[in-house]
Amino acid sequence: MTEIKPHGRRQPLRGGDTFYGRKRRALGLSLRQVEARTGIIRGAISQIERGRLIPTDQESSTLLEHYAQVQSEQSSD
Repeated sequence: MTEIKPHGRRQPLRGGDTFYGRKRRALGLSLRQVEARTGIIRGAISQIERGRLIPTDQESSTLLEHYAQVQSEQSSD
């Protein structure tokens, strides 16, 4: 079996040009990081960022609370 090796440099963050995508990129978060901390499937986050899926009230509040928490953590560092 072939071993997959990381290529050594990180790909630029991508996301749609909606509020959620701009906010996530400004905080330097990947979709995987957001998925791990919020429990929202990263495919859904991607679709929300591209404007193809309208988030539920719960998803919206979860994302916004997470982004606010990360922003406060980054500002305290």
